[in-house]
Order: sequence, then C-alpha cells, then structure tokens
Amino acid sequence: MKKRFVFSSVLTLLTILSFASGSNNGEPVSTKPSLSTLIVDANVSIVLVKNDYATAAVSGDAKFTKNITFRKTGDTLVIGYVKNRDYKERGVGYVSANQLKNIKINSSARVRSYESLRIPKLDVVINGTCEFSISNVGELNLSGTKHFDFEEVRQERKIPAGWGF
Repeated sequence: MKKRFVFSSVLTLLTILSFASGSNNGEPVSTKPSLSTLIVDANVSIVLVKNDYATAAVSGDAKFTKNITFRKTGDTLVIGYVKNRDYKERGVGYVSANQLKNIKINSSARVRSYESLRIPKLDVVINGTCEFSISNVGELNLSGTKHFDFEEVRQERKIPAGWGF
C-alpha cells in the first residue's frame, strides 16, 4: 500500500511539473527560422502557403518524393531534382511564404498560392517557361532574364478606405 501511495504521489508530482513548465503545442519554442529566398530549379508544382515558420513539405507519388530535393542554405531554399523529368503532375511541394522576399524560377515550374498571401514586397525573377499565379496583399515586382520574356496579367483589387460592415 505504501509503495502504491509513493508511486502515485511521484506520478502526480511529475504530471504537475510537466504542465507547469508550459506547453508548446508541437510548435518550436525558439525564434522563427527565416526563409527569404526561394529558388525553383525543377519542373514541379509549388504551392505557396501562409505559415509563420519556414517549412517545406512534399506530397505525391513515390517517384515524385524520391526525385525532388529540398536544400536549405542559410535563408535560401532550393528546390531541385535528382532526375531531369517533368514532375508537375506527379505531386506538389508546399512552401511557407510569409517571410519570402525573393523567388527565382529557373525551370518550367508551376508556382501558385493557396490563399491570399501578405508579403509586403516580393521580387520574382522568371528564368524559364513557367506558370506563376499568386494572390498577394503587397507589392509584387516581376522581371525576366535576357533569355526569357514573360506575359503579365495583373488584377489589382482595392478596398475603399470607408468600407463598413
């Protein structure tokens, strides 16, 4: 009986201490890592999503997940491939976009946003025959290299200052 009481007391004490130390709900406790530059060197579909943490994920069939590479150096993420193939229809790469400042597309990738992003200033360089379609609340600067021209279709929506509900 005494062992049972000591064991339950220790278990209760450990439980109280673990909850008292705070919970992080699976989120990193340290400062947010930065991801300011995205370089796409593969023929893939990329979806930019709102996320405060610099994360990247891939979803698709086995050939896609095996042959697509994500390499992070400093605050730059480079999406590449092991075999030079067209992977746009085989899967999707998801990249958090909240901290992005630069995107360079060096392939025939498809880059889109899942929802309206809030990037204050985003510079995009097109260096391939790609599809780029995002919704952003902020300034977007598109440019092409000397080898690639681009056709820009831009829709700007402005909400009146006196908008009331």
